[in-house]
Formats: sequence, structure tokens, C-alpha cells
Amino acid sequence: MNLDFRPFFRNATKYQVFIAYINQEDITEEDNQCMIGCQCRTGYLLNSLGECVLPLNCWKA
Repeated sequence: MNLDFRPFFRNATKYQVFIAYINQEDITEEDNQCMIGCQCRTGYLLNSLGECVLPLNCWKA
């Protein structure tokens, strides 16, 4: 188990890091399905389809 998330903080949301930590999972670049930017209102992230979604919908199931 790799709990050193520093290389992925630039892409992963705090929610993703938290969920990975409590599930004791490794987080990878492929897990990050959304990006942070100015395209969406506060609390939402832009996914790969160009939709503004809640952070919980960014995590790959």
C-alpha cells in the first residue's frame, strides 16, 4: 500500500485522496477523471465529457 499521495496532489481532489486513504488503495493518474478549473461553479469539477459534476462522481468505481 502506497500512502504517499504527494505526486498526485496536483491532479487528485482532496476527496479522492481521502477515499483512497480510508480504503487503503493506491491512487493513480487514471483514477483522476476530473480536473479543477474555472469552468464550473464552486463545489463542482469538470469531467472528461465536459460536464460539471460533484467530486464524488469523479472517482472511478
